This record gives sequence, C-alpha cells and structure tokens, in this order.
Amino acid sequence: MAVRLRLGLLLPLGGLLLSGCVPAAERASWRVYALPRQRAGDGLAVVNRPRGEGLHLWLDVRRPRGEPCRPRWNPDGARLRDGNGERPTSMGRAPRQEFFAALEHGRVRLALRQQMERLCRQLAPDRPFAWQPPPRRPQDL
Repeated sequence: MAVRLRLGLLLPLGGLLLSGCVPAAERASWRVYALPRQRAGDGLAVVNRPRGEGLHLWLDVRRPRGEPCRPRWNPDGARLRDGNGERPTSMGRAPRQEFFAALEHGRVRLALRQQMERLCRQLAPDRPFAWQPPPRRPQDL
C-alpha cells in the first residue's frame, strides 16, 4: 500500500516537472555584455527575453569640471535582437518597465557599474569615478 501511495504521488509530480520544462530558445539567457552604441564602452546588452531579445542600454557619464565622473542614467534603451548570436543589433525603443525589471538582477547592476567605470576612465582619465546607483523605479529618475 505504501508503494502504491508513493507512486501515486511521484507520477503526478514527475508529470508536473516535465511539463514545466521550457526549451532554451524559449527562455531568457540573461547574458550581459558590452555592446557599443557609438564608441567602445557606451552600451550594454542584456538578453532578458526569449530568442535572444532584450535591451541595449545606452551608457553616458557626467563630467562636470572639478567633480568626479559619475553615471548619467538613461532608462530608454533600444530593443536588442539576436543577443545570443554573433551579430546582435538594436533598433527602436524598449519599454522603461523593462529597464527597471532588468535592474532587479544583480548581474545587470554589477555589469553596469563596471561598464560605467570603464567609460569614465576612458572619457575622464584624470577624474575619480563616483558610483551612483541606477534608479530602481520610475519615480527615482
């Protein structure tokens, strides 16, 4: 009787697990990498949607005279296509909500910080870098 009860529980559980499997092409890879917009270091690709789609975040910094170099946040990134492929492209605009949702991932925030620091070192090598965390909600802009 105990064996039948266990099988009775395991079979539906196994079926539920198998039905929850999603092919790799149908889920986001969350790959994050530098992707230039106009020059090296001024963009970041975030593959946050299935089939290699995602965000192409545009990076910029503030360099006021006599002050540290710090990030200038732009939540209006472009739509990334073929982000898992060899020739990613971007066009149009991605919704701001997607920018804020991507910032929930620590990997994205870490990559943003590293890329912003590289951009500051490139554009203002004589100034220190001052990290300013990205806005996490629309009202923080």
